[in-house]
Amino acid sequence: MEPSNESFFQLNFNVLETNLINILILLGILIYAYETAFKKNLEQRQKDLVQLFETAEQDVLIASNCYASLETSFSQLLLWLDSSKNLAEQEKKENIEKNYKNAQNLFRENFQTNQKILENLEKKILFSLQFTFLFITVSKLIKKFFLLSEEDQSKLLKQSLLKLEEN
Repeated sequence: MEPSNESFFQLNFNVLETNLINILILLGILIYAYETAFKKNLEQRQKDLVQLFETAEQDVLIASNCYASLETSFSQLLLWLDSSKNLAEQEKKENIEKNYKNAQNLFRENFQTNQKILENLEKKILFSLQFTFLFITVSKLIKKFFLLSEEDQSKLLKQSLLKLEEN
């Protein structure tokens, strides 16, 4: 073998040997494919992404508004709950006071009724004692009266009638 004098890198200006036409055709096809398929797809994807971001921004805005509305509703609900709790406690206090006053009036009425019953019982007992004392006294007087003679009985009756006439 003979050593070659050719260098490792050479420029070949022969178009047919270098396949420059095929490369240019291939580049043309690639550029055309890029323009028709890829570029349209990329533009469509870009539009879709822009639309997606706009929709996401609107969704975030709507979610923020909903959150603010819910937060307002929640704070109103807490206020309503607190006022309901206060109202329930107030009603409970009023019911307790009302029941206390009713019980107090009932005890007062019962006490007064019992006091009247005791007073009437005392009057009955006093009357009964008076009647018993009078009965015993009259019994003793009648006994003594019947033990007297008939003359003494008539004198005693006359004196008693005279005293009654004077009064």
